[in-house]
Amino acid sequence: MEMTIGFLFELVKITLLAMGYSALLFFCFWMIAKRNPDSWFVRACSSGGRFLGLSAVLFWMGLFVYMFTYWGFHGLGDGAQIPIGHGLIVDNINWDGYGFVDDIKTSDDKELSTTKFKVVGDKLCGNLDDSFDWFQNAYFTLDTRLKRITEFRTEADYNEFAKQAGLPGSIELESFNRNYDDYWLGWRFWMLP
Repeated sequence: MEMTIGFLFELVKITLLAMGYSALLFFCFWMIAKRNPDSWFVRACSSGGRFLGLSAVLFWMGLFVYMFTYWGFHGLGDGAQIPIGHGLIVDNINWDGYGFVDDIKTSDDKELSTTKFKVVGDKLCGNLDDSFDWFQNAYFTLDTRLKRITEFRTEADYNEFAKQAGLPGSIELESFNRNYDDYWLGWRFWMLP
């Protein structure tokens, strides 16, 4: 049910964005045509409604396709995800606060699970959450480009490494919801599906 509601919301949002982008494009063309009366833009603007309708359809199709790309898909309804680079995502189900990174295994040969993390450049830093699995280590850094994980037994070990490497300390790591809001809200929320 949540997925259906999320998908319908995205369709309405895409429609509104397409109409807005179409109107903005028409306004830009109109301004250019006004300054250059002999240009192609005059003909484009003279069709008015047809121009707006066609450009809105093209924007709608582009936004719809973008919504399902790696950088555009943020989940529907009860699932959420954050792209962290190089094809990897932090995935979440039911907004329970846990983030999972598929295809990355810890030294315990378990799926990477975290409740507090931060992405800095090509690095994902976080804690190893032991609510579902018992991990032998407490913190990690993941090089998303190389897909290589480095684990730290204690918080102190991680903080010492983070300080030397210029990465966020354990106190700077944030929840999945906070990371999701930092990534998807702001300009992405208003400008993209």
